[in-house]
Amino acid sequence: MSVRLGEGYQALLVQISDTYTQGRVAAMQAVNAHLIETYWQVGRHIVEFEQGGKNRADYGKALISSLAKDLNVRHGKGFTKKHLRRAASLRR
Repeated sequence: MSVRLGEGYQALLVQISDTYTQGRVAAMQAVNAHLIETYWQVGRHIVEFEQGGKNRADYGKALISSLAKDLNVRHGKGFTKKHLRRAASLRR
């Protein structure tokens, strides 16, 4: 037994598909915006810690290395020394 879907079915299919695609794009943009803000804040924390109230920071490799190691233990991949240095450089 076959069901007749009528003439409007293709239009409905396109409409739903477009709505879904637009929703996915908007969700990805929102996530990206939040991630950028998060990484900016991570950099702020690093710079403020390193500066300790001074105008310029005395960057030590030990801080970034320790943070990379400990944050990877807590949160998994993503907290490499390179990423942390990049986040800190956004705040200079």
